[in-house]
Amino acid sequence: MSQVLDKLRIIGRRVFDREAPLPFPDTLNIESSYACNLKCVMCPRHFEGVPQGMFTLDLFEKHVQPYVGKFKYVHLTGWGEPLMNRDLPEIVHRCRQAGVWTCFTSNGLLLRPPLDRKILDTNLELISVSCDADNAQTYEYVRGKGTFDVLIERLTAFNKLRKEMGAQTTMQWSFVQLRQNFEQLPGAIRLAAKTGFDVFVAKHIETVVARAELADAMWNTGIAPDLSPEVVARHDEVLQEARTVAEEVGIKLNIHPRRMSHEGMCIVKPVTNLFIDYEGRVSSCCYLNKNDVRPYNLPEEKSSTENGVYGDLRLGDLMGFLESEKFREFQRDWQQGRVPEACRGCLQVNRIRTTSAD
Repeated sequence: MSQVLDKLRIIGRRVFDREAPLPFPDTLNIESSYACNLKCVMCPRHFEGVPQGMFTLDLFEKHVQPYVGKFKYVHLTGWGEPLMNRDLPEIVHRCRQAGVWTCFTSNGLLLRPPLDRKILDTNLELISVSCDADNAQTYEYVRGKGTFDVLIERLTAFNKLRKEMGAQTTMQWSFVQLRQNFEQLPGAIRLAAKTGFDVFVAKHIETVVARAELADAMWNTGIAPDLSPEVVARHDEVLQEARTVAEEVGIKLNIHPRRMSHEGMCIVKPVTNLFIDYEGRVSSCCYLNKNDVRPYNLPEEKSSTENGVYGDLRLGDLMGFLESEKFREFQRDWQQGRVPEACRGCLQVNRIRTTSAD
């Protein structure tokens, strides 16, 4: 960790000798739901004992809609399942009316009538569905029994409806690579194409319930051991096979590199990112909201005590929070190569690299 921070300070001195202008965030993340129909083994949401809830249309209408057109992108995703929010289609519709690129990430199990047609009627740009397997056994170990066949059936029907309606919404299959499932990539790509998806993304694990689970990661977390040469070689073979399969079945493939290079900037892009949780608290990232998941990434006694929340929409104005010195100082720290106090101890800091690698 100290080596990463030292590199950031060096970058700050080299690149930011003069203070750069502080930008307005281009990406707005709204936690449309803090409830979920699944209890996935890696998700910290259901371990926190926080009451389940939804981001209401009233909250959006009064405190976000007047400003939503200032953003380029809106992601209606947080720690819960967006499709559990009955107001989701209307919120998407209003974001689209404002001319904003809009998407959400889902487990896909609720994409069924009549909600499926309501969602497609909004003409949103992208729906990303999380599925990290090509078979029921692996999938249901993470998501729960009896879910895989239902998911594939509903996704097939949804994509058929999408084509019948002539909807322009892109469907993306999102696969988190782990040491125990990466060999299923080619099979999952074939299944995604058969089911009717347009894009397949092979990602890496971003959050865990306990630090021990980082041992499953395919990237160097700075915490878990590096992959052995044998695993690296096998992973490369599988990735090449995945590329071949994607070309054969005609699906666009996006493979995230094992080692991320961000030139001193967090993968979340906190300078231009904004997050509003389901109750209306505003921060720069889902890791900084009140329902803080940092203790799962760093032992609690070592976690920062700095509050990363700028304000609460129920008590103040969104633009006022973005003009506050607290928000500006947060942006300034990142721009000048410093990790803000609120971010220290976060898993994502370990992904910062100053040189490109595989």
